[in-house]
Amino acid sequence: MKKIFYPLKLKVLSLSNKLYLATHHFEASLTILSSTQYQNKVKEDLILQKYLLKNGIATKIIAWEKDIPLTPYTLVRSIWGYQKQYEDFNNYLQMIHKFTELINSYEIIIANIDKQKEFEILDKYAIPHIKTTFYKDLTTLKPHLKNNLVVKPIISASGNHTHLIKDNQEEILNDLTNVSCGFMLQEFIPEIKDGEYSIIVFGNQISHAVIRYPGILSTAKKTEYIPLEQLDNQLISLVKQITSIPEFQNNAYMRIDTVKTNNQYLVMEIELTEPQLFFEWLPDPTQKKEAYQKFINIIQNKIKPNK
Repeated sequence: MKKIFYPLKLKVLSLSNKLYLATHHFEASLTILSSTQYQNKVKEDLILQKYLLKNGIATKIIAWEKDIPLTPYTLVRSIWGYQKQYEDFNNYLQMIHKFTELINSYEIIIANIDKQKEFEILDKYAIPHIKTTFYKDLTTLKPHLKNNLVVKPIISASGNHTHLIKDNQEEILNDLTNVSCGFMLQEFIPEIKDGEYSIIVFGNQISHAVIRYPGILSTAKKTEYIPLEQLDNQLISLVKQITSIPEFQNNAYMRIDTVKTNNQYLVMEIELTEPQLFFEWLPDPTQKKEAYQKFINIIQNKIKPNK
């Protein structure tokens, strides 16, 4: 029944937003950037749109493959899958950022999409992270493939082309043949089976946190909400270190993914482009509403009224 009613709820929410947009006056305007696969089909996008509308910001959700923003500001969200058309998406961002301001800036997003650039920034500020080595192509990567390492493309998402090496090098190399962006080779952390800690940050302040078990490198389990009072001081200190990095300043949203090993938290990656923000995992409706509104307030502080 859920498979039937969930899409129906999303359609009702989308129609409600469109009706609100058509019948109200707005002081500012913004575009939510999605994709053809996910346009008006992601609950998080639609609820963000609802809150933006009710806070006086006219908002439409468009697919980057077929439309361009016609508003002064653009919020990059459910563009998932862009890495399969990275050159086209990169050209698209280069074009639109000249006439629409990205809520997380173009410079922040470009440095974040390329994981080699991201890890160079982490190294610059001595942020502890999983040991990672970068290779420009399969030829340079191949001699370094060893069991119990993890290989993935430098530009990737959703675990695509991510592999734990276990006497399966030929299979892995076949899968990576058509990847042209280069590769990263990482130490495998066995404690990943205990979950990865994802911290959601708005305007450099922690909003909420979850522990995830994606199932790419361990057994898939349901994502769990973590109350902020249960975050230990070491993890909070790491988050503060990251949010103070100059290259990350003026961001509106960030998700910091970490794993704990040998009593230390290591950064797995930092998402400043299109992170899932896990609003729907907040168990209390009031808490959820406050988290959405917190994000909207950050966005409002970045935009100006329409002329």
